[in-house]
Amino acid sequence: MKTIMPEAVASVFLEIVERLSFMFGEEVPKTDLPNCGESCLQAVQTFWGDSEGWIMLVVPESVAGEIARNILGLGDGDCARAEIVDDSVTELLNVISGHMVCAVSEEKTDIRLAPPTLNRLSPEAARAMREDPQTMGFLIEGYPVLFGMGSGRQGA
Repeated sequence: MKTIMPEAVASVFLEIVERLSFMFGEEVPKTDLPNCGESCLQAVQTFWGDSEGWIMLVVPESVAGEIARNILGLGDGDCARAEIVDDSVTELLNVISGHMVCAVSEEKTDIRLAPPTLNRLSPEAARAMREDPQTMGFLIEGYPVLFGMGSGRQGA
């Protein structure tokens, strides 16, 4: 795996979020992220092959609903079912992961992606994720979002 600068990671992340979910954001220091005060969805995807690692996305549940509506082309008043919201967040991570793995891999590298998994985090658990040095902070449409990427197994 080649070294990639955090600015490049942020650029790829924000570009995919904008293209797929039609939402805009900016990278911010994690200490400047507001507390969202609600449960969050944590999507995690592992990859293996010539390199091994994980990619993670943490979004407040209210943002997850907006992601689903935007990806599916639903109106503001339309409410997507929970499983559709969950699938939309994991699909967003899946697309981000595909682009991110390509950005950090050498040419002709054999990398495989596992299907993303989804967890629900309490507001306290989501806040604790900010302490992970492998996560980056973003404001997406004013909401705090975390994105992380690392080599090896997550938490290892």
